[in-house]
Amino acid sequence: MEDLITCMNTYSGAMQVILTLGYVVVTVLILFSNRQSIKAMENSTKQSLYMHDQSIKVQLFDRRKEFYEKFEEVVRTNLDLIESDKFSEDEKKQIEKLCGEMIFLFDEEIMSIANEINDQLSKIDRFQCYVKRAEEKEDDENEDKYEALIDKELLEMSKNMKRARKRIREYLIIT
Repeated sequence: MEDLITCMNTYSGAMQVILTLGYVVVTVLILFSNRQSIKAMENSTKQSLYMHDQSIKVQLFDRRKEFYEKFEEVVRTNLDLIESDKFSEDEKKQIEKLCGEMIFLFDEEIMSIANEINDQLSKIDRFQCYVKRAEEKEDDENEDKYEALIDKELLEMSKNMKRARKRIREYLIIT
């Protein structure tokens, strides 16, 4: 045992070098292992983000398709009502709500059409107020004028609704 202690005392500098070299080798191995773990984690994160992105795209497509089915029914129903002059407040509110959804679900072209439809609904409301005032004043000339403007806006709105329906259908086919 004394020989071992004497040997260690004699070669203490060499022992420190050997121990330090061992620590350096182990540290390099730990760093290499950590780098591989980081790369694996980055790849896993990229895959997870990709899967999440795909999931969102599928959900958005499903939402758009569901919207289109609702919009298709409303367009079909309301075009018949527009043509028969039985277009009510409930139908207006339903179309306004759908236009709001349309703005968030689709691209700028469809958003622009939705804004046009909303503008036309506002004009129709305004003209209907003018018609009521003209009726109260028994002003047949202005009443006829505003009813003609309402008919014009309803016609334009039905064209825009058809345009939106067509564009949404194309949009769903592309995506």
